[in-house]
Amino acid sequence: VDARHLHERQPSGVCVYTIQLLRALFDLESTHEYLLLTSGTRKPDLSYVIGQHADRVFQMHLALPNRLLNARLLALQHPAITWFVKEPVDLLFMPNLNATVLPSSIPTILTVHDLSWIRLPECFSPVTRAWHKLISPRRLLNNATRIITPTESIKQEVSDMFMRPLDQIRAIHHGVDPIFSPLQHAP
Repeated sequence: VDARHLHERQPSGVCVYTIQLLRALFDLESTHEYLLLTSGTRKPDLSYVIGQHADRVFQMHLALPNRLLNARLLALQHPAITWFVKEPVDLLFMPNLNATVLPSSIPTILTVHDLSWIRLPECFSPVTRAWHKLISPRRLLNNATRIITPTESIKQEVSDMFMRPLDQIRAIHHGVDPIFSPLQHAP
């Protein structure tokens, strides 16, 4: 799992999505091992994500400044992000668009939360617009084996805009945290 975005001090919506999705996945499925790849000058503490699953969920941290890592990946288009792991990887899950080179040797699943960066570029700062150009979302979307979107409408937009067959895109609606469940009152 590309977990490089989980270092944020104030988690974004994508960060919260990733945390909740991984927690649910770790609770539901107990036969696979997971590797959370992080990078940066400081190793983020992901114990709150890993929880009681430390026997099969591991964090691998690249002690490289993110700007240096991103510059290398974007400028050289090499190596694939899985090269840094140095262990066999069966599948790469990218919970968001990020600076990376996708491996061609294993399946890759990429989540596209929305296309606001295309539809409403004026709502983004010049730095954020430049970031989206640099990471080349079209290349990522074209190279991903499968794509996840949170809604059917975004699924259709991704298919139309990036010429991806609908059967390679799956709309998986976001869940709701149990704290938002109705209270059960005793009869």
